[in-house]
Amino acid sequence: MVGFSGAGKSRMGKRLSARLGCEFYDTDRLFEQKFHLSIPDFFKKYGENAFRICENVVLEEVLKQEGVVIATGGGTPCRAGAMERINQAAFSVYIQLSPVSLCNRLACARQPRPLTDGMTPEQLTDYVFNNLKVRERYYSKAHLTVKGENLTVDSLLDALRECGQLQENQPR
Repeated sequence: MVGFSGAGKSRMGKRLSARLGCEFYDTDRLFEQKFHLSIPDFFKKYGENAFRICENVVLEEVLKQEGVVIATGGGTPCRAGAMERINQAAFSVYIQLSPVSLCNRLACARQPRPLTDGMTPEQLTDYVFNNLKVRERYYSKAHLTVKGENLTVDSLLDALRECGQLQENQPR
């Protein structure tokens, strides 16, 4: 699962893995476990560049898993050929939301996001619009793009069946 921060990758990934009866991995949670520091604290202490380098290490480790569902961080696919490696190792799904929907979700997020924490509504809007333009070129390389507004696990399963990634007899 790839997409912008707040797109619902983790939420949908957990639901999808439960329906498929497989393990779920969230690269952000794996990062925190590996480095024994929350992502916001890591950002404060070491900065975004160090985070992105370490995040890539986590991605490489989790891509070795088979038969699992993986939710990546919003910026994970956007560095050093990461999206290409994701596509080589797995079937990728881009959860696409409009900039307005992303702004609404991020503004109401229960957990602060390191790159948007403390932003005014205007700053958040500028951040989402500007960064989504840049990141979209990576996300759009995913094997499948699904609209994130009103996405359900059932509609995701149907989309996976339609593109041949699931058999008709697999979980509904």
